[in-house]
Amino acid sequence: MRVVTTNCDSRVPLSTQLAIWWMYDNTGAEERAYFHVFELTAKEGCQEIFHYQEQPPWQESLISFTDDAVTEKVYIINDGEHETMLLAEDY
Repeated sequence: MRVVTTNCDSRVPLSTQLAIWWMYDNTGAEERAYFHVFELTAKEGCQEIFHYQEQPPWQESLISFTDDAVTEKVYIINDGEHETMLLAEDY
């Protein structure tokens, strides 16, 4: 089951949330970690998403054009039953 916290849902546009879930689902690491980090940066009409996990080490980035780019740090935590998207401040 996938869950997005209310705070994250109110501050991260749906299109960006969907991009984050897509990146999470397509993690190129041999083994998916339980904890993923997504650093969102708004840059001149673009949304940059830097995605990484620490163990095993892996990273990727994505840039897309958008009018509603945000600067936030987002986590996805997989506890085995739930995959929860939340802002770093919610952790």
